[in-house]
Amino acid sequence: MADNLMALADKNSIRLFIAKWLIRFNKLKSAEYSGEQLSDLMAEHLPIICPVSVPAGEGSFRLLSASVCLPKLKSVIQVDVSSCFSVEYLAKALYRADLKLSVEAKPAYDISTKEIRLIDVKINEISLLHDEYSVLNDTRELINLVAENPLLSMFGDTVKSAYSLVTGSPPSNAGAYLQLYIGGSKQRILDYHKPQLQTIMAELLTRKNACYRLDESHFEERLFAEFGKEVVIEEGTLRFVF
Repeated sequence: MADNLMALADKNSIRLFIAKWLIRFNKLKSAEYSGEQLSDLMAEHLPIICPVSVPAGEGSFRLLSASVCLPKLKSVIQVDVSSCFSVEYLAKALYRADLKLSVEAKPAYDISTKEIRLIDVKINEISLLHDEYSVLNDTRELINLVAENPLLSMFGDTVKSAYSLVTGSPPSNAGAYLQLYIGGSKQRILDYHKPQLQTIMAELLTRKNACYRLDESHFEERLFAEFGKEVVIEEGTLRFVF
């Protein structure tokens, strides 16, 4: 075992010496990663589960898988994220929907900290994936349980109330929030929660500990940590430029 480790260390030393020589004489200008390779790297950090604040009950936002695309005509990383958003109240499943998120960002490399992070993050789309696992339950019984006035379930201004919620007016209580569920519109629920989900996603991608610090025990990453200058998207690849 010890002999194998020594042999590996010697091999890496030789590789590092050759790489330094190639960089010095401008023979090695960059290292490249494809979208598939980046997808595999992201898979190591998924799934991620985030709580979502709801006026009634508990919300959960789960990021399940991600597919990375590096478009040839744009200097950005595009990520399609498969996720699930669900809401429960009084141990009753009110809403469950599989979602697709389309995210766009630029890579940035900090030479001083040897860290790669995403900047200029944009959430371009959050859309429903209509499938047999979706859940949307009527909440008339729950409204009667939480409303101060039992006659709330009989009100005739449902559409107006739901519209005000979707457009940003905060609900005054749990009953007002639950009124969104009457009518059977999965899209209406999603529209109400979209700003929250966008904020959660953006914070996940840009928070301080979301950056990737180069692992200097890995040959290629050690090489770039020592000689790398920037990270760019060119011709459909992520390039580590020396």
